[in-house]
Amino acid sequence: MEEDLKTTMRCHKVRNVTILEFSSLTSCCFCFNLKTGSVIIGLVGLATSLAILISLMPAILGYYVIHIHNSSDFLILLIVSSLAGTSFLYALFSCVLLIGLYRNSIKLLSSWMVSQMFIILIHIIMTVLTCIVVSKYFLVVVFVSSLLTSFFFHFYGVVKEYKATLKKETAAAETESKPVRRCSNHYSMRDLIK
Repeated sequence: MEEDLKTTMRCHKVRNVTILEFSSLTSCCFCFNLKTGSVIIGLVGLATSLAILISLMPAILGYYVIHIHNSSDFLILLIVSSLAGTSFLYALFSCVLLIGLYRNSIKLLSSWMVSQMFIILIHIIMTVLTCIVVSKYFLVVVFVSSLLTSFFFHFYGVVKEYKATLKKETAAAETESKPVRRCSNHYSMRDLIK
């Protein structure tokens, strides 16, 4: 836990630009290892997105049944529909994350990470639209949105670090499992390279 609280920075230059790197995550929420945290992220993401999707269906169907009278009704319908679409996509990619964790598939974890960035972008756009429609509660909307966005970034970081450790483990397992080829004079290829 103490390692999580420490933040170390490393600086290096790439084409005369200084890049700061922060220390990597070692656990999720200070108490779970990265794989367990990633599984919890997938399960919670799937459950919440399905709950949101189920709770929004009556509102969406109700708007389609009732005629839309002015442009603010249409904008509210647009926001609710985009929230439902985002929830559906998040449920789908939470399944992809869970399957990737089960199979230890780096490609599936990468696809979840890409979808997470799109969902963060959609979330920011929806926050701006919500602030336009509900300007009376502007500060509340911005506070809740920034809190959710920080959670999304933390989830992204946890899965990214687990993917990095999985890559290292996979590379180490591949180098150990490669057979050593023998030359005609009974030296190994490794001895000849040295």
